[in-house]
Amino acid sequence: MTSRSERYRAGWAARLLGGPISALAAFALPATGPAHAAILDCEVQGQPVDPANGATTAGKTGVMRCVDRDTGVVVREEALRDGKFVGMRRFFVQGKLQREGEVNEKGNAQGRQREFALDGTLLRDAVYNNGSVAGLALAYHLNGQLHRASFYGAGAGNMPASGDGGLGATRETVVAEFTPRGQLTELRCGDRPRLAPAVDDGKLCGFSGPADVELFDARGEIKAQMKYEQGRMLRATYMGDNGKPVRAIENSPGQRIERQFWRDGSLRREVQFEAMGSRFERVREQEFAEQGKLQRDRHWREGRLQTDREYYLNGQMRRESEQVDANTIRVREYRDNGSLSGEGMFLVEAGAWRHPIGSHKVFGPDGKPTSEVVYDGRGRSVREREWDAEGKLLRDDEVFADGSNKAFSR
Repeated sequence: MTSRSERYRAGWAARLLGGPISALAAFALPATGPAHAAILDCEVQGQPVDPANGATTAGKTGVMRCVDRDTGVVVREEALRDGKFVGMRRFFVQGKLQREGEVNEKGNAQGRQREFALDGTLLRDAVYNNGSVAGLALAYHLNGQLHRASFYGAGAGNMPASGDGGLGATRETVVAEFTPRGQLTELRCGDRPRLAPAVDDGKLCGFSGPADVELFDARGEIKAQMKYEQGRMLRATYMGDNGKPVRAIENSPGQRIERQFWRDGSLRREVQFEAMGSRFERVREQEFAEQGKLQRDRHWREGRLQTDREYYLNGQMRRESEQVDANTIRVREYRDNGSLSGEGMFLVEAGAWRHPIGSHKVFGPDGKPTSEVVYDGRGRSVREREWDAEGKLLRDDEVFADGSNKAFSR
């Protein structure tokens, strides 16, 4: 059976590592070593108390101060109000302030919350409202440089968070992140500047005029180049480790273009989107070989694939499919000299090819048909024909459901 002090030590450790202000999980400090399961002596205005035993704190108001029994070093300070832990709360590591803030009557973080390194460097600084970050939140590198500035606002459509009185959870809407050298490494803009005075996102996000922005990696190399205007990203190009572009995005009114590149920087893929009501729909997609030759070109209209063309590296078309009507696609295949090698139609349902229908022909190099299979509406072959190189009919058979066939009378 565990003693009351053992239960208290376990409860204290859990609370210190992220209990009542669990919303600070996003700001969690890195582990500094194995936990010290200290035996704590706590008192309020000189009277001993055990926070694991509500009877010892009932009705008390003041600051509860807990020290390590072995070292006398302060570990924890918390405000009590009529027996409830409400207001100031501080935690210490090796006698140095690690975390401070306030909690409300529900035990949720309220107001400004801060975290520190052992040398006193400020690491986290944020304001909470009933357990959720509200407004500007700042994080710092160990060298004191700003690491991340972010703004938290109400999330559209978010359900109210548990115990928040219907306020609703917040979400991160604007972000600027920096390397230990102070170079910008991530940027996400909002509908207006949010990060001042920590970061001039009014300038970075183009609210005072179009802004060209460079993002850097940990080595200090450029990893992205962007252009913003009025908080809207107009263009972004992301670099590979060789300094060549690997991905790019362009936004314009009613249109969006995404590109991918081969390692040498040549275009590999391009997708165009157009605004359709409240969302963007893909309207064209092209794929390219490393030599820059077009290999595939597809077009959509109202969400339906209309044409799909594939090409040989010599530029000749390899294959072409096109929407004939809502339920039919015609397919043609070609040789590398451009001559037709085959054609036929397929039934399409819910955007998926189901089975062949109608006449499917294979052609020789001279363009003359060499064979034909005719399918019914269920995809079953009902007629087969073959011709020789001179165009003479060699076979013309009716095909039955069991696979047997019979020559048509001539």
